[in-house]
Amino acid sequence: MKRTNHILSIFLGLLTAGSLSYAQTTVTFTNAGATYNFGPTQSQANTAYSGTNLANKVTVNTQGIQEWTVPATGDYTIEAWGAEGGDDQGNYPYNGDTDHQPGKGARIKGTFTLQKDAVIKIVVGQKGETGGYYGGGGGGGTYVIKSPYNSNASILVIAGGGGGAAPSADNESYKHGRVETSGGQSYDNNSNTIAGGVDGNGGNGISSGSGGGGGFFTNASDAYSGSNAAGRAFVNNSQGAPGSSSLRGGFGGGGAGGANYYWPSWGGGGGGSYNSGSAKSNSAGQREGHGLVTITYCSGDFCLDDLSVANDNSYMDLTLTAGGYNTNGGSGALQANDFTVTFERNGGVASNAVVSSIKKNNNTSEGSAGALTGGETVIRMFLTLTGT
Repeated sequence: MKRTNHILSIFLGLLTAGSLSYAQTTVTFTNAGATYNFGPTQSQANTAYSGTNLANKVTVNTQGIQEWTVPATGDYTIEAWGAEGGDDQGNYPYNGDTDHQPGKGARIKGTFTLQKDAVIKIVVGQKGETGGYYGGGGGGGTYVIKSPYNSNASILVIAGGGGGAAPSADNESYKHGRVETSGGQSYDNNSNTIAGGVDGNGGNGISSGSGGGGGFFTNASDAYSGSNAAGRAFVNNSQGAPGSSSLRGGFGGGGAGGANYYWPSWGGGGGGSYNSGSAKSNSAGQREGHGLVTITYCSGDFCLDDLSVANDNSYMDLTLTAGGYNTNGGSGALQANDFTVTFERNGGVASNAVVSSIKKNNNTSEGSAGALTGGETVIRMFLTLTGT
């Protein structure tokens, strides 16, 4: 198996141009310690964000729905992950398989222009309940919505949650949170296809299997144990299926898990997603555990705009929102020691990476790339790796 390393973060030292200020901020929203079908309370949010840049900035008026006020008009990059479905402990292995994996949540990323003082409502999906016999609960979807909701344009991103694990299926692709607006299918005890929800509507329950997940507009339909198996829509506060004879779905509209005694016992399909932003980047089946939301924005005049790494890890291209200089007076070319790169080994075979030089982005060869003169908005940072 090929192991890879990741360069996780880059920090700016002297990067100023005249009176421009550097101030890029990322805020991270979590499940705040809540689990299963109900989201966090105000008290849980206060505790979770204490000591972070979200301290005293998150309001919970309706349990589980976190509200955040946009601090300044500008472009915001929002990245959201749906939650993973609940595990199945495999006490009744199907065909000898004892490792029944749930679906993973989708990752949805886009850029949006937001206005100062706009209120953003955030639902962070929670992982479905773990089953001991016949499967796990559905993972909740993650929602980032402008308030008040008055049209589809209020929807920024929705990241679908993963379907719960079940004895008959081991990490099949239909169980993962999807990038399409329709949810993944599941199957009844006769292996007939049960369609997922479409375009923001809740999914279908299975008379002999998992409950459906809630959509944006409508709840899931009732399943074998009635409304206790149905996930709720975002507009109905996103409660996961409360469970009864079934397993609880994760907050974010996760459906109930648990199949009946008939074989085969299939898990639920993954939830659909939506992205109304620009610079879209969407991936199915990425998130394990609870969901997550990060919002990155520039609160000053001078910020990082993009960082991309060459396929062979020989250089990184850094894009700035304004020309970079070595002095506060707006003169002189940037130098390698103006930057600090943080390297994390992450199980790979390389043990370190340092910036060997910074140049113009006009050649992939370090020896042939042009020298910086000052004021560049794209900088090529050549790297020296220790190890492979």
